[in-house]
Amino acid sequence: MYQSGLGVDSDLNQAKTWYEKASERNEIAQFKLGEMYELGSGVNQDSGIANSWYQKACDNHLKEACDKLGTSTDVDEDDEGNETNPTEETESKSSE
Repeated sequence: MYQSGLGVDSDLNQAKTWYEKASERNEIAQFKLGEMYELGSGVNQDSGIANSWYQKACDNHLKEACDKLGTSTDVDEDDEGNETNPTEETESKSSE
């Protein structure tokens, strides 16, 4: 909302503040903070800090964050957008 100015004046400092509060429980906020630091949007550009936020989001299974880091995640989506774990599916098929 504050980052894009949706319904309010754009304020990157407010966006950062709210993303930081939400980042304790929200991988999207972690990813958004990574983007802010990667691009230097409202903060000093810092790829190290950006990568640490992307890593937190990736650890919480956000595919876009893992893609930014060039790593893969064990969580994929099926054709309907539901999260799946290919490791579990392989293990269950091999035990049948």
